[in-house]
Amino acid sequence: MGVKKLVFLIFTVFFVFSSLSAYEFSHESDEKSSGESESSMESLNIKSHNHNGLFIRGKIGGTFAYFKSIYDDGPTYDEDDYGYYYSSSQGDSSLKGGGLMLTLDIGWSLGESFILGGEIIRSETFGSYSDCKGEDCSESSFVLEGLALGFNYYFLPSNSYFAMYAGISRFKVEAEAYDITYSMNSDLGFLVSLSYGKEWWVTDNIGVGVSGQFTYSFNKMSNYYEADGYDFGPFDRFMNSMITGLFLSVTYN
Repeated sequence: MGVKKLVFLIFTVFFVFSSLSAYEFSHESDEKSSGESESSMESLNIKSHNHNGLFIRGKIGGTFAYFKSIYDDGPTYDEDDYGYYYSSSQGDSSLKGGGLMLTLDIGWSLGESFILGGEIIRSETFGSYSDCKGEDCSESSFVLEGLALGFNYYFLPSNSYFAMYAGISRFKVEAEAYDITYSMNSDLGFLVSLSYGKEWWVTDNIGVGVSGQFTYSFNKMSNYYEADGYDFGPFDRFMNSMITGLFLSVTYN
């Protein structure tokens, strides 16, 4: 799923639900008689701010990411004055950089505090490899996409929450070094995300919030990669990624 499609999906969903919720809130307010007691209003407010039914949360935030790659690019055979000789490329490299992450959580409330559901993640990070020095290096792009299942637990009445998801992930890497452009895709790997945040209700069903999130992913990149129109490989490359970020969120529940 491309970033444009994900952004469009998030804001379309929340525009629809926000509009419906605002209309419902306004409609109910118009129908209330002026003779309602203060206790009745408080009772209605408490009931409407419980977590129940359909749950949707979209988050967007800035991130800082650290990637470590352990690689074995396999044997190569070169020719010198004495014939062919064997060599191999093994080692590790790392990348640090800032980026942007989008997440979309969809689930169902199983109680006033517990929500079970899934999360879609897309993160893009820009930076340069640690073993690429000087003017021969340029920005590299790392895209992480994930699909996970997990839960949200709300601490009431503060409406702060803890969320944990685990699932599958994949990487796409585009890098340029020493005047060569590389493009690689990973196998499916493992992903886990942890977040803690707080939300404030703005209507009976819409809340806005802030949160911090940590995401870890492990992927193996064992397929061919493309460099300047040519395919190379296969090779073995293991990618560990750790991404932290601060997020703004909108929640429907």
